[in-house]
Amino acid sequence: MKDLIEWAVSQLQELGYSDIAQPKTIRSRPWSTVLCFNTSKGDAYFKFMAPLFSNEPVLLKFLTSKNILHIPKVIAANPSLRCFLMEEAGDPLRNFLKQNYDM
Repeated sequence: MKDLIEWAVSQLQELGYSDIAQPKTIRSRPWSTVLCFNTSKGDAYFKFMAPLFSNEPVLLKFLTSKNILHIPKVIAANPSLRCFLMEEAGDPLRNFLKQNYDM
């Protein structure tokens, strides 16, 4: 994981983020891990995915190109490491569904 975090910090620095704090684990599952970096430009999120799920950044960029609202903005991706960085996008959908789930 150390090389993944180094990649994320390097990308954030190249994008003009500074005061990058050590990441906090937001969620860790067998299929993905999400970390949050507090930075000078607000929170940035890093996601590492299992091979079967590694197309997520491509899907997010495609949906963004179709003007789909409320999609996290991918700011950097590394397909060979199966990870990407995204901007803060508000409350996670799972939080909303926990409160107002209606089939």
